[in-house]
Amino acid sequence: YKQRQSFFQEHVLDGAAARQKCWDALGKHKFVQENEAWAEAKAAGFDLVPLGLHCNAGAFIKNESLYVLTWNSLVGQGTTKQKRFIITVLKKSSLMTDGSTLAEMWKVVAWSLSSLASARYPEKDQEPWT
Repeated sequence: YKQRQSFFQEHVLDGAAARQKCWDALGKHKFVQENEAWAEAKAAGFDLVPLGLHCNAGAFIKNESLYVLTWNSLVGQGTTKQKRFIITVLKKSSLMTDGSTLAEMWKVVAWSLSSLASARYPEKDQEPWT
């Protein structure tokens, strides 16, 4: 952010009016209204950037695929390449067949995004906080 403020402003933040319009649209959905974070977003005056998460698998080498998890702003402007940011990449062959690898990945991602939303900057990983 500090090194590329204009890029961040355009591709992530946009303006307060765009964020408000997005939150208004999201707020019409029952699953959003029932989410406990919705009350926090409303209390913050919707001065939060609504984010999207995207996970996709793609061929890497002959018999290997990669899972790529990215985030993007729902209000940012620009191309997909400008608006999508990598969170993590996992080799399919490294995943446990019981789904535990992906479950742990989502725990860390949820913890990280919750820390960001609450402006906490923990010095250690998520384990002491759970």
